[in-house]
Amino acid sequence: MKSWFLFCIGTLAYFLWKYINRSKKTIGFSIKFWVRDNWPALVLTFLIDFGIVFAFLDEAVNIDFSLINWIPDWLPEGLIIKLFALFLGYGGGVIVYNIIKKKVKDVKTNS
Repeated sequence: MKSWFLFCIGTLAYFLWKYINRSKKTIGFSIKFWVRDNWPALVLTFLIDFGIVFAFLDEAVNIDFSLINWIPDWLPEGLIIKLFALFLGYGGGVIVYNIIKKKVKDVKTNS
């Protein structure tokens, strides 16, 4: 359960980071504008990230992190899985948002 919560925190942290680094900082925060402007990216990011996390965090999946050389042996596997969920939430947001941004840009230039 904690991994799912960390996944959601990671995704929301990415969108908060996008808000902090917005180009028009003179405009105050408006949840209505933000949802209207970002809902497709947020929903798509959550759906794709959710699918990936659902596959990786399933109890039937047994990933042996000891085979990854750069992960220290002293780090507990439970912590690695939780950090992985947090990373997927944040990193998935970065990847999906940039793909959407590129596709929208390509569509605009081809029109």
